[in-house]
Amino acid sequence: VGAAGALRDTTQEIADGVLAEGGAPAARGGLPTPAAPVIPTGFMSPFRLEDDRLVLVDQRRLPDELVEVVCETAGDVAQAIREMVVRGAPALGQVAAAGLALAAGRAKLTKPYARRAILRGSSNALVNARPTAVSIRWATNRMLARYAAVGELLDDGPAVAAALREEAEAIIGEATADHAVMTRLGAGLLPETPDRPLQLLTHCNTGPLACGQIGTALGVVQALVADGRAVHVYVDETRPWLQGAA
Repeated sequence: VGAAGALRDTTQEIADGVLAEGGAPAARGGLPTPAAPVIPTGFMSPFRLEDDRLVLVDQRRLPDELVEVVCETAGDVAQAIREMVVRGAPALGQVAAAGLALAAGRAKLTKPYARRAILRGSSNALVNARPTAVSIRWATNRMLARYAAVGELLDDGPAVAAALREEAEAIIGEATADHAVMTRLGAGLLPETPDRPLQLLTHCNTGPLACGQIGTALGVVQALVADGRAVHVYVDETRPWLQGAA
């Protein structure tokens, strides 16, 4: 948790070593088929943003296999969101921002009016991939606001791409730092229970896979465990498809 501030500058650092155990890359546009099952162990992040692609952990295949899904366009990202490759409101917002950054990068040599249509269309596709996820709309609106500030019809496509990449990384880095603070403050608010494990109930997706890097409620649990506290957690929802089912 204490490392979150140092991870704000680049998402590559944030996700460094995420898939150190290895995993078969997915064929773009299709359901990934691993060469051999890889049992995931240890800390996982749901994504890493590279120079010209976004690599997602296919959460549908966990916990039995660790499989990567490679997204090279905003359309790929929208499809991954729609098909539940990635889920969890905080992660969805960060991934959507990364998707728009990819779109800007691919359109950096495009004429300004065409680039504007591409970015606006990509934003709509990302929002419509999961209309109930407010975080996607918030993230794409913030990205488009940065685009407007730079100049929607600016001739310098590489400058637009660089600005949107910077904004996406800021969204991801800020979420990481915010969750780190939330985790430590939350752990400090919970009472001591020296004669028994502290009993907690979590609702909805609350761990690193759903939140980006650290997690919200599960981040608090991890901080408590790191402090040597005994914790018993009740998880009251079935995932991934049956949200609300006890």
